[in-house]
Amino acid sequence: MQWDESLATGCSVIDKQHKELLKQVNKAIKAYQEGKAKKEVETTLQFLEEYVHTHFSMEEQLQIQYQYPNYKKHKKMHEYFIKEFIEIKQKYKQDGPRITITLALNRILITWLREHILKMDKDLADYIQLQ
Repeated sequence: MQWDESLATGCSVIDKQHKELLKQVNKAIKAYQEGKAKKEVETTLQFLEEYVHTHFSMEEQLQIQYQYPNYKKHKKMHEYFIKEFIEIKQKYKQDGPRITITLALNRILITWLREHILKMDKDLADYIQLQ
């Protein structure tokens, strides 16, 4: 999946982080296709671990700062993503870089992009811009 303006929220900080997320995901998919999955999946998992902490914390701070009315729902979605991510990471530690790990990672990230970024994050950015 490539970045295009349909994914833009209008909030430059959020958009910059989303672009980096897409870049890392695409890099992992390409590495798997080239038979270089082990190193790149590990790198992607490390990136995601840092990303969810940094990005979600930043978004949640913005929501608190602007008294975003959907804060609890948004935070709950972040928690759900973290839970799924932890499960994939544990599976990777047990089984190594198998296609099922790459597919699971790809699935949650694409679902996240479609459902969370295109809906929840855009709503948050719209709300902030109105304040």
